[in-house]
Amino acid sequence: MFSLICGVFLLFLFPLLIPSIYGEEFNTAVGISILLLPGLIIYGLSDVLNQSLRGHGKPLAGIFIKGLGIIMIGIIGIVLSAKIGPKGIAIGYMVGGIINFTGLLFITMKYFKDSSLKQLIFNRDDLYFIYKHIKNINR
Repeated sequence: MFSLICGVFLLFLFPLLIPSIYGEEFNTAVGISILLLPGLIIYGLSDVLNQSLRGHGKPLAGIFIKGLGIIMIGIIGIVLSAKIGPKGIAIGYMVGGIINFTGLLFITMKYFKDSSLKQLIFNRDDLYFIYKHIKNINR
C-alpha cells in the first residue's frame, strides 16, 4: 500500500520535479517516468511475495518467474522500442512486472492453501488499521 501511495504522489510530482532538476530539455522524460511507475509498484509487490516464498524454502519459484519477466521485458522492449522509442521499453517493463507479480501471486496461493484473491481487496478493517497507524505517527 505504501508503494501505491508513493506512486500516486510521484505521478503528480514528476511533471514538476524532473524539469526543475534537469531542465526543460528533459520534459520528454516525464512521460517515460510516469509509464515506469506502475512497473515499479508491481515489482515492489512482487518482491514481497518472492521474499515470502524464499523464507518458506521455495527460492526457485521466484527465480523462474523473475527470469520469465526479464525475458518478456526484453522481447516487448525490443519490439516496441523500434516502433515507439523509449516508451516501448517502459511498457515492456510494466508488462514484465505484471507477469512477474501474477506468476508469484499464483505460486504463493498454491503454496499457502488458505489464501485467496479476496484477501487482496481492501475492507473496512484494513482501512481502519492504516488510519490508526497514520494517526499514531504524529505522536
